Amino acid sequence: MEENIISGNEPQKISLVREDLKYLYDSWQEELAARLEQHFKGAEDRDKGVSEVRPILDQWLQETMNYAVNSLIVDGEAMSIFNKDDLEGQGVEPFDAALLEELRNHFQEANDLISEVTELRRTKPLEITKQMQEVLHKLPTSLNLPDSVDIPDPQPLIPQETERLPIEELLQLQQRVPEIQALLYKRKEVRSMMGILKES
Repeated sequence: MEENIISGNEPQKISLVREDLKYLYDSWQEELAARLEQHFKGAEDRDKGVSEVRPILDQWLQETMNYAVNSLIVDGEAMSIFNKDDLEGQGVEPFDAALLEELRNHFQEANDLISEVTELRRTKPLEITKQMQEVLHKLPTSLNLPDSVDIPDPQPLIPQETERLPIEELLQLQQRVPEIQALLYKRKEVRSMMGILKES
């Protein structure tokens, strides 16, 4: 812990680094939590008691730190008010060789893809043009069309469904003419016999 005393006309202040101040604050927090747990240990209303007393202790610690920082120089700067969030520095992750190697592999894959796309842009249009020229060369230069074209005779019109139905009915009636004539003849004979019976 760095404890340089700054002398002069101004009140003496203790010079600290931010990590030292954070260590002191965390130590007091742990001590207060331990005392609070010890006081309410085994109590029926432990949770309620802790939830009521803990904000009071946090406020007391905040006020105490505010008084303390007036006598401190932290990282070469004077502090007018204590803010615990200012103590949370951004940590630096340790060097990871495997992660670096994976990153290099991804960069290499990206470079390979870029090279492949560049090569395709250069060669593919030429290949397509060549294929089109080969297809065009295979086509005949002229089309051999006949001098005249025979037009077939028009086919007879097929009657529509509404026209076809009466024709079919006429054909059926024509086929039943002998049968109808026989029925009429029998009917005539029956009437003749009935007339003879009435006269007798």
